[in-house]
Parts: sequence; structure tokens; C-alpha cells
Amino acid sequence: MKQRNNSKENGKNSRYVLKIFYCEHCGGKIMSYLDDSGVQKVTCERCRLDYVRRKLGRRHMRTDIYIPDHSDEYFA
Repeated sequence: MKQRNNSKENGKNSRYVLKIFYCEHCGGKIMSYLDDSGVQKVTCERCRLDYVRRKLGRRHMRTDIYIPDHSDEYFA
């Protein structure tokens, strides 16, 4: 897990943590940063699923998956 501290940019102590997970549909590797509020918003580059992940607790992560509107024939 990679951490970086960007205290010079916005004046407050912001910490971003790199999170790596795999797409549930195509198995592609997805990398994104968890911001200060505990939210990740990322799109899979292979199948274009939108992931919104929120850290709820120390061991709990909620994942919401949204499919694009134009992909009815792709997921059929």
C-alpha cells in the first residue's frame, strides 16, 4: 500500500492511499486512490463498469457498481 502526503497543495494534511482491486465482470486490474472522505470513484477500462467504493469502517468497504447506459447488447 502506497501512501503519499500532500500537505503543500491545499493547506491541510491530506493523505491518499493507493487501492488495487479486480473488476467483478471482466477481471481487469483497477487502481485508484482512496481520498480523505473514504470514497473511490473509478471506471474499469476494459468493460466500462463504474465503481463507487466507500470505506465504512476499519474492515468494511461498500461497493456500488453501475453499468453504462449504452451497454445493453454488451452484457446480454
